[in-house]
Amino acid sequence: MTINKELYVEKIAEEIGFTKKDTKTFLEGLIVVTEQLIKDDEKIQLTGFLSIEPKNVGVTSGFTSFKKDENGVGIKKPWTKEAHKSVTISIGKGFEDAINE
Repeated sequence: MTINKELYVEKIAEEIGFTKKDTKTFLEGLIVVTEQLIKDDEKIQLTGFLSIEPKNVGVTSGFTSFKKDENGVGIKKPWTKEAHKSVTISIGKGFEDAINE
């Protein structure tokens, strides 16, 4: 089952006793602040839960294989992805222990 944002907000609000409106506002703020910190190359570490670390990825390129042509030769289409920012997400020991109880 996939939990969407609306259901996630509902479950958090239920757990902590906040209104759904206040919880949604908090979650949206958390997302905005997280995006900004990662843009600014800041690592976010919530000890025991998770860490989010920005990483800069250089230009990458390769080929995508498609179906074979009428002569049985594989058709390849080149692709290039510009340099961009990505993240590495690691879970903390407390979180890992909690989900494996």
